[in-house]
Amino acid sequence: MTVQQKEELIKEAKKALANPYPKDAETVYAAAVLTKNGNIYSAAQYFSDTYSLTLHGEQMVLAHAAAHGDGEIVAMAATSNE
Repeated sequence: MTVQQKEELIKEAKKALANPYPKDAETVYAAAVLTKNGNIYSAAQYFSDTYSLTLHGEQMVLAHAAAHGDGEIVAMAATSNE
């Protein structure tokens, strides 16, 4: 991983903090991944009232990359608003 990729990965993880569900979440966790293909995907947590469907930021971003057919992860950055 290059320094530029590392910086971009961290930047995208921080940007994802703006997109949790629900939007008014007090504490937000987000993550970004760099794939073997060089793509970066980011996502924030999804909170479900049933709890069984709740996804952490790290889970969300892995599912996001996989949904795009890009599941070979090289690196991950995780962050929160705390």
